[in-house]
Amino acid sequence: IQGDARVLDFFKILGVNSEFINGDLILSKSKNLNISKTIDLLNTPDLYQPINCTFFGLGISSELTGLSTLKDKETDRIKSVEIELKKLSTTREIETYTDHRMAMSFAPLCLRFGEVQINDIEVVQKSYPNYWQDLEKGGFKITSLTQINN
Repeated sequence: IQGDARVLDFFKILGVNSEFINGDLILSKSKNLNISKTIDLLNTPDLYQPINCTFFGLGISSELTGLSTLKDKETDRIKSVEIELKKLSTTREIETYTDHRMAMSFAPLCLRFGEVQINDIEVVQKSYPNYWQDLEKGGFKITSLTQINN
C-alpha cells in the first residue's frame, strides 16, 4: 500500500486527485500542477515507465534520477522506453520486451495518440492479469489483433 500511496501522491502533482470512498477509487481532475524540475525515483524506480510515458504524453519535461537499477529488470527499462517513445512519431506499435510495465505504461498513450498497438499483451499477467478488462471498464476500447485481422 505504501507504494500505491506514492503513485497517488505523484499523480496529484499532475493534477489528478485520488480519493478512496467505500472501497472505490475516485479520480478527479485539478488544474493545480506542481511539477519539480528533478524527480528522484531512487525509492520507487518502477515508477519510471509510467511517469516517463505520462510526461511524454503531456509534453512535460523533468529530469528523473535514481534509476541505476532499471538496467537489471526484465529489460533495460530506460533504453526500452526511449526506443518506444521515439517510435510513436512514426508508428503506434509498441514492443513490450517481455516487460509487463511497458504494456501498462504505454497503453494510456492512446489518449494522446489515438490507436496504440501493444505487442505481447499477455505480459501483464505477471502483475495485473485484469489490466485490459479494467481499462475497458474505464472506457478504453481494447481490440485484439485477431479481431482486427478477421
